[in-house]
Amino acid sequence: MNSPKKARSGLGSGYLVLNYLLLSLLASWGIEVQEEFTLPFRPVLTLYLATRILFFTALSGFILHSIFYLVRNFFQIEKTGVVLEKEPGRAGFYLERIFSVTGWFLLAFPLFIYFNGKFSRDSIVWSPARIEEMGYTEFDFGVRFKNHWAILNMKGKEGAPFPVLMVGNDEGSFWKGEKVRIGLQKGYFGIDWIARINRDDESFSKETLEKYPTALTPMETLIDVYIREKRWKEAIAVAQEYMTLDPRETNLIIRLADHLMENFKDALAVPLLESLLKNNPNFDVYQTLGIAYHNTGDNKRSAETLEIASALNSRDWKTYQVLGMAYYDMGEYSQSLRNFTRVLKIRPRYPMAVQTVADLNKKLGAKASR
Repeated sequence: MNSPKKARSGLGSGYLVLNYLLLSLLASWGIEVQEEFTLPFRPVLTLYLATRILFFTALSGFILHSIFYLVRNFFQIEKTGVVLEKEPGRAGFYLERIFSVTGWFLLAFPLFIYFNGKFSRDSIVWSPARIEEMGYTEFDFGVRFKNHWAILNMKGKEGAPFPVLMVGNDEGSFWKGEKVRIGLQKGYFGIDWIARINRDDESFSKETLEKYPTALTPMETLIDVYIREKRWKEAIAVAQEYMTLDPRETNLIIRLADHLMENFKDALAVPLLESLLKNNPNFDVYQTLGIAYHNTGDNKRSAETLEIASALNSRDWKTYQVLGMAYYDMGEYSQSLRNFTRVLKIRPRYPMAVQTVADLNKKLGAKASR
């Protein structure tokens, strides 16, 4: 019979099958983590490559030991059993142990960058950069894979240019010498990681506008860039210029206003929408402006604006909801009740409206009983 040591270390032992299975699964997870939370440091590519080698080697070990495990336990062939029961050579024993320990130690790196990136709370900070070099390293482990990379030179960043992984759509989206913008986010452990890499559409659009000052498409691109990077004042400046060239366009400006309000910049959205309203007195503009007025605490102007919006579209429940809230905040409970009742006609059993109507009925009932 095998000694416990032999059973634990021999070919096809359950311990080694489980060990290599876990190593291959965690290495696969480590590859995905390093692709998602890339760090702007030179050793990153080496550690990424080491993790991929670990995955293929551990997967091979799992397959090999699984085959021997099945033969040992389910095919009772005496001659084969003798070979399987034999303790491995000392060199093979130590090599396997060194590989296993090294593999588990290596997985500490993706675990670290996972927590650093996953639990980061700071906003993305965008910085300009330039792609100095691009390429890939190809390896063959029975299955070929290419390790795509790029060398970036970030403006204003101390130190030499650094390599980054290029995965998924990034592989074919950029070229050598192209200007890009890198979104860096400070991680949980205080280490910056690359949240996103985008083309430098800002520079490209500005260059186009220098040649064609009235071109609308690069202006739209600039607004999208500034929205993405939350550069609100710059987005508004371009939007104001856009409205002078195309005063009838509403969707783009309302979309910008919606983003402003989502980020609690309602005070910036109000003058933008007021300018838009001059040439576009339609329902969408009145409704968005009325909501912005309410969010800034100007309930009187909110009610006036939303009354016009409700006259233009009597089937939009959100208009009546915000209108009811504006009247509620001004203490005009009868008007508020009237509008929340309209909300329930369009959206029956809407919880917020049901609760508010019940509250208003109590307030009005108490007032009438005095």
